[in-house]
Amino acid sequence: MAGYIGSKASVVSSGAERKKTFAITTTTTVLTGLSYTPTFVHLFHNGVRLVDGTDYTATNGTSITLTSAAESGDEVVVISYASFQVADAYTKAEADAGFVSDPNGAVTVDGSGNVGIGATPTGSLDVARSGSHEVVFRTTTTGDPTINLQADGQNNGKISYVRATEGLTFSNSGAERMRIDAAGRVTMPYQPAFDVSYSGSVYTTLGTVVFDTVYTNVGGHYNTSNGRFTAPVSGSYIFYTSHIKGNAPANVARRRFDRNSSEASNGRHLRLDEGQNFGDNGVLQSIIYCNAGDYVTVNQFVGSSYGTHEYDYFGGYLIG
Repeated sequence: MAGYIGSKASVVSSGAERKKTFAITTTTTVLTGLSYTPTFVHLFHNGVRLVDGTDYTATNGTSITLTSAAESGDEVVVISYASFQVADAYTKAEADAGFVSDPNGAVTVDGSGNVGIGATPTGSLDVARSGSHEVVFRTTTTGDPTINLQADGQNNGKISYVRATEGLTFSNSGAERMRIDAAGRVTMPYQPAFDVSYSGSVYTTLGTVVFDTVYTNVGGHYNTSNGRFTAPVSGSYIFYTSHIKGNAPANVARRRFDRNSSEASNGRHLRLDEGQNFGDNGVLQSIIYCNAGDYVTVNQFVGSSYGTHEYDYFGGYLIG
């Protein structure tokens, strides 16, 4: 019997090595119940490694025939290995061309998985070029480029470009939030804005004017019950209001904008003086910065105004 003295192999991952031990109880020549790749198998008989083709025959992948039979009390260990298929391997050139197309080393992936193109990455994706920085998304069919921004696997944001017809759009939660059209015009359909009026006749109540008729209320931030516009986000808002003087010539009518029940229009008031005739009117407009949650109202703090929606209105919108 040819061979050499070996040692019992430890068990490793079945993906790399498979091991089966036969405790012989009777004279045995054929070992069955195996699964191996021919030439990728080792046999140990009582610790002695046997020689393939001399001490045993292993050609069919399921059984092994011993040249000399094993006897009762012997131990035979079969160890087989997964084969390496050359047809499934890539050369360095193939890997460079098919995986990153980067034979010059311009793409860098660090230990955290950050990718740098033309630079060592400082974030998840870092793209740099000499003289300019750009990311190009290109389609080879009739489709248009789209970038999906995801958080926790959810499609929460999308940036898409639709050739000459619709321009560049920004969407969130399935709704378009902003568009830059082919002519360069910017539209933001969810930008807070409102326009309301008063449906009564002469308005004599001092304090907050409650405008009860709504024409525009994007986002529902104006409340017809208390006359308040509540800012949904911090920013600069432009507000306007108009009213018309009541019937009495001696009447003085004055209004202003209040923010959180305090004067907010920097001393600018809309004043219609005594001695003026009925029908005299004016418009007050002001830019007011609001924190999210601040509310703005129109305060009539002197005199009375002639109502109805033709003459009495209040509106505003977010500038940014």
